[in-house]
Amino acid sequence: MVDPYDIDPISNLSLGNAAINKCLIKGAEAIDWNRLKKRPKEDSEYYYGHGVAVSLHGNGIAPFAPDLSVMTLALNEDGIAIYSTRLCDHGGGTNTLLKKIVSEIVDIDRDLIKLITTDTYCTPYDFIAGASRNTWVGGNCAIKLCEHIKNELLETASMLLEVPQNTIIMENGFL
Repeated sequence: MVDPYDIDPISNLSLGNAAINKCLIKGAEAIDWNRLKKRPKEDSEYYYGHGVAVSLHGNGIAPFAPDLSVMTLALNEDGIAIYSTRLCDHGGGTNTLLKKIVSEIVDIDRDLIKLITTDTYCTPYDFIAGASRNTWVGGNCAIKLCEHIKNELLETASMLLEVPQNTIIMENGFL
């Protein structure tokens, strides 16, 4: 078992607030684990037992298994944004989530965002698509990408217009 902020022996990085011991204790109390352990063995050809296992799923949180997504966003002159990612929507709303992120940060209508997904020929690399990873890793990648593009646009506009960057706003797809 690990304790919070133990050091991973492979990466030499902190495991962060890995409070798995607290989770196990709380779970054991919830199912009355000590009572279950004391049950006598059945007198038959089968024995029934109880067990528990612990593992770590590297969903963008494990320091020794970095997780990544790669995405591209092109803002065209006609106001259309072309957003490309290898993340795929398994029915959990990934496409809607990604379009919402782009729409809110770059301040353009969601209908103007053309989403290209899961085409291995023309979409950038992605480690794996699945479950909450799409939201956590993919969503954070989208946020960083959009914030970077927005900052680049504002910086460039500031330089070209010769006005302070904080006087320029993005609204409805326009600067």
